[in-house]
Amino acid sequence: MNSSVPEPPRLRFENVTASRGGRPVLADVHLDVEPGTVLGLVGPNGSGKSTLLRTAYRAARPDHGRVLVGDTDLHALPAREAARTVAAMAQDNPGEFDLSVLDMVLLGRTPHTRGSGADSRRDIDLAADALARVDAEQWAARSFTALSGGERQRVLLARAIAQQTPVLVLDEPTNHLDIAHRFAVLETVVSLGVTTVVAIHDLDLAVRYCDRIAVLYGGALRVVGPPEEVLTTDVLREVFGVDASFTRHPVTGRSHLLIAGLHRKDTPVP
Repeated sequence: MNSSVPEPPRLRFENVTASRGGRPVLADVHLDVEPGTVLGLVGPNGSGKSTLLRTAYRAARPDHGRVLVGDTDLHALPAREAARTVAAMAQDNPGEFDLSVLDMVLLGRTPHTRGSGADSRRDIDLAADALARVDAEQWAARSFTALSGGERQRVLLARAIAQQTPVLVLDEPTNHLDIAHRFAVLETVVSLGVTTVVAIHDLDLAVRYCDRIAVLYGGALRVVGPPEEVLTTDVLREVFGVDASFTRHPVTGRSHLLIAGLHRKDTPVP
C-alpha cells in the first residue's frame, strides 16, 4: 500500500435498513469488512448490493442503522473528510464528461486540494500513476467520451485509486471488461492493500480474489465467510439457481467454482 494512504480501518454496516424510491431494499444488514481485506458482495439482481454500497459512499443514507469507518459514523463526517476516507466506483457514473482522461482521474484529487484551481505536480504524478496501474496511461490526452465502456471502467477505477483513500467501494468494476482486464483490474485492487468491498457477478472471480464473500438475497444477508465455506451447494441452488462445485486447477492448484448449469429439481447432489 502507498505510504501516503492512511492505515486501512474496519468498515462496518451496522444493522443497515434502506429503501429506494419508497420501496424497502435492505433489512437489518450487519456486515464487517476487516482492515485491509477484500470482501466480495454477491447475489442475484435486485438483492440490494448496489443500495448497500451506496450507503458506504454516501449516495444514500440508511433508513436505520449506521455505516462506520473504524468507530466513526461515515454519514456524520464533513463531505471533504468523507471523500478522503472512502473512494467509490459506482454503476451510475455519468458518461458524457467533456474532459480528458487525465483530467477525469484528477477529479479524484479534489478532496485533497485547497481550492487553488491549479493541479499540483504531485497530483498530476499521482493521477498518471493511477492510470498506469490500470494500463490506461496511453489514453491520458484522449477525451473520456471517446472511450469504450470497458475503457471508461478502467479510467474510473484509476480516479478512485488517485483519491488515495483507506476504504474502496466498487460496484461491478469488471463490467464491460475483456477477460484479461478482468483479471488485471482485480489484481490491482488486491495489490492496493486497502479495505475494499466489491459487488461482483462472476462468482469464480470472487472466489479467486476476495478474502471473504457476503451473499445478499432478498435484501438480507444470507451468509458471510471464506468463499468455499459460503458458496455451498445449497446456497448456490437457493440464491443463484445453479448447480456448481469447487475443483482445483491442475496447473495452479487454485480453487475454482465450476458452474454446471441451471439447477433442476431432478439434478443429483454432487
